[in-house]
Amino acid sequence: MAQPSNMKNLVLFIGIFLLCAAQTTAQTQIKFYTTMGDFIVEMSDSLTPITSGNFIDLTDQEYYDGVIFHRVIDNFMIQGGDPTGTGSGGPGYTIPDEFDSTGTLSNVQKTISMANSGPNTGGSQFFINLVNNTYLDFDNAPFSSAHPVFGMVIDSFEVVQAIGGVSVNGNNRPLTDVVMDSLRVIYRPSNDTIVDTTPPAGYQKSAALSTKVFPNPIGQESVVIIESKEAGNAQISVIDAGGRVVISTNRNLRIGMNRFTGFGLESLSRGFYTMHISQGDHRHSHSLLVTR
Repeated sequence: MAQPSNMKNLVLFIGIFLLCAAQTTAQTQIKFYTTMGDFIVEMSDSLTPITSGNFIDLTDQEYYDGVIFHRVIDNFMIQGGDPTGTGSGGPGYTIPDEFDSTGTLSNVQKTISMANSGPNTGGSQFFINLVNNTYLDFDNAPFSSAHPVFGMVIDSFEVVQAIGGVSVNGNNRPLTDVVMDSLRVIYRPSNDTIVDTTPPAGYQKSAALSTKVFPNPIGQESVVIIESKEAGNAQISVIDAGGRVVISTNRNLRIGMNRFTGFGLESLSRGFYTMHISQGDHRHSHSLLVTR
């Protein structure tokens, strides 16, 4: 991506003002614990429910734990989210580009945006803008190189700036790895309280079980994918914000990929939910968002 040309200060000011105004309602907050310090990002849940929901879901799965910032360009951005650390890895699926219909989100300084290799190829990789990069917006860039914004750093941006200033090699990879030790949701608007990020009792993240729910926010027909290395029975339950079990079902798993629909997810009322999927000692959790 090329460096931006000078933009009118008034346009940038209005863009930042509108983004802040769009965030006045409660939004999910995620804390990044890194080897260079911690910072907090607030999602744009209400404007980008698909992109924010995907990022929150991956965070809840501890997907980003131990992942590095593999591409750092000072006075531009820092990029991470690839578990392989090569810049070509991802979660095994893609989400559609989501450019908010209000036009208030822009690649200004402090915002977090989706990295991609073309239209509708986003997955887990993201970047944080160190400066105003509004030329990456949908209305400024060709569609093939536009990047959807889905949140903003609201605390300790100086940590992000410090990461942006590390020494890198010719491929813009830091000479000393900058690691995201963990990402944790510290605030959910569903219950208006700071949450305990300790994994639930019995939680065991294992390569023997891989799960995902798509689309999220929940659509008319959401799909649950379970990849298992063992045949057996899976227990699937959905918990509402009040801790009540609203869906409980069992499914037989074969070795490999299992695709399920028809859980009744489309009948859920608006709000946040947690889906627990367990097989034996292995358990995965997903945050679900219903916006209708």
